[in-house]
Amino acid sequence: MVDFAIGLWGTPQWSNGDTPGIIQSVQTAEACGIDCFDAGDHLAFNREAMVDYPFQGGRFADPDEPFLEPLIMLAGIATATMRLRLVTTILLAPLRPALLLAKQAATLDVLSNGRLDLGVGVGWQKQEYDAAGASWDDRFAYLDEEIRVCRTLWRDAPASFHGKFVNFDALHAKPFPRQPGGVPIWFGVQASPRSFRRLAELADGWMPMEKDPEALAAQITEMRAVAAAHGRDPASIKIRARPPVLRDSEGKGDFEALLKQIPAFIAAGADSLGFSPFAYCNGPDDFERVIKRLVAAK
Repeated sequence: MVDFAIGLWGTPQWSNGDTPGIIQSVQTAEACGIDCFDAGDHLAFNREAMVDYPFQGGRFADPDEPFLEPLIMLAGIATATMRLRLVTTILLAPLRPALLLAKQAATLDVLSNGRLDLGVGVGWQKQEYDAAGASWDDRFAYLDEEIRVCRTLWRDAPASFHGKFVNFDALHAKPFPRQPGGVPIWFGVQASPRSFRRLAELADGWMPMEKDPEALAAQITEMRAVAAAHGRDPASIKIRARPPVLRDSEGKGDFEALLKQIPAFIAAGADSLGFSPFAYCNGPDDFERVIKRLVAAK
C-alpha cells in the first residue's frame, strides 16, 4: 500500500508558530492513520529571490511566516509520536557542515527509534548560501560528498574520509543511526540525466518535483532505466511524489479534485504521496475531518 505523508505548510498562520499546536496536529494525523510527517527547510528567505521561486507553480509561503528548523522540529515530534516516519522534504544539506549533519541525523534516528528519512537537496536561493558562508557554485558537488561522509560516519568507527571538501582520519562519531545501513537518503531533485545518475549512485529514494502524473510516470521510467544501467535494482529506489495543491475558481483548496488525482500518481509509480492538508481545511477544527477523508482514499 502507498504511504501517505503530510506537511504542515500553513500551520503557523493558525498557531503563530506555536509548537504545541503543531505537535497536537501531528498526533491527530498519526492517530488517524497518516504514515509520515515531512518538514521543509530554509534558514532564511530573501523576498526578491522568492519572486523567482521555480517549483510548485512558482508559489511559496510569506517570508515573514515562522519557518521552524526541520531537524529540531522533528526531534520534538519524535518524542510525541510512536509510529510516524519523520521526513525532511527537503533539507538544504550543503548549508550544514558534513560532520554536523551526520551527527544530527544519527541522533534524531536514535531518538525516534529508527524513523528518520533524510530528504536532501540544494534549494534555489543563492542569497541563503552567501549568508551561511556556503558555496553556491559547489552546492551539488558538496551535497554528493556530504552524503558519502554521512554514510562513512554512520558505518565506521574510527572513520576516515578524504574528498575535495572534507578530510579526516580516525574519527569516532557515535551513535550510529538505529536503522541498519544508516538513515535512508532521499534526493529532492528535478529530473535530468545527471540527477538520475546521482540517484543510482547515492539514493534510497527520490522526491521528484513533477506535479503532473503522466509526466511523472515517464520520468520514473527513465530513472529506473538509468538505475538498472548502473547496476541498481530500480525497485530499491523509492518514489515520494507530491500532488499539487488544487484550487477552485474562488481560490479555495479543491479537496475533491485532489482525491481524484491520487490514483493517477499511484499508477505513475509513487510509493508514497505527500500532501498539504491545511490547504483544504476551513480552519484548525476542520483538520481531523480532512485527514480522515485523506486516509480513506488510500
